[in-house]
Amino acid sequence: MIDTLELAGCRVYLLEFAVGDRCSGQREGEKRAVREIVESVFGDNAVLSHRPDGSPVVEGCNVEISVSHCRGVAAVAVNTDSQRIGIDIEEFRDALKKVAKKYLSPAEMERCTAPCQLLTAWTVKEALYKAAGVSGVNFANGVRLPLPESDTGEVDTPSGVKRFKVMSVDWRGRRLSIAIPCAHSFIP
Repeated sequence: MIDTLELAGCRVYLLEFAVGDRCSGQREGEKRAVREIVESVFGDNAVLSHRPDGSPVVEGCNVEISVSHCRGVAAVAVNTDSQRIGIDIEEFRDALKKVAKKYLSPAEMERCTAPCQLLTAWTVKEALYKAAGVSGVNFANGVRLPLPESDTGEVDTPSGVKRFKVMSVDWRGRRLSIAIPCAHSFIP
C-alpha cells in the first residue's frame, strides 16, 4: 500500500517492498516500487524517463518529481508548482560516520556528531543536491546545511548560490528529507 505525506507544499508517496538479494533483488524492487507509485499517481500509461542530467521526469506531465530509495522502500516527491525539488530517504549506516568528512564542512562536523544528526545531514544534502540540478558540486563545502535556527540550505552553482527550504521527518525507522526552492532562491 502506498503511503502519502504532505511536506513543504509537496506530496510524497512511499512504498515498502520486500528486499531480495543485496544487489539485483534490491535494484529490481526499487524499480518496481517506483513504477508502481508513478502509475498509481499519474495513470497506468505514465512513462517515467530521465533528463540529460539524470533527473527523473514523467513524460507529458507538467510537474516536477524527485525519486529516492533505500533498503526496502521507494519514495517519489511531486511538486505541482513546476519547481525542481529534491528528496532523499535513508536508514542509518555506519558508513555515514566513515565518510562524514566527504559530505560535511568542518563547522557542520562539529554540529553533527550523533548518528541521527549524521543521517539527517546526509539526506538533507542529497535532497539539496537533487533540487539544485547541478553536477560537480563539492558536498562538504558547496552544499550547506541550514543553521540550527533556520530551515534554509544553500547550494553553490556556476551562476551563484541557490537557496532551498528543507524539511526532514522520520518515517518507519528511516529519515526522509525534501528540498524546494525558496521564493527568492537565487543569490548572484
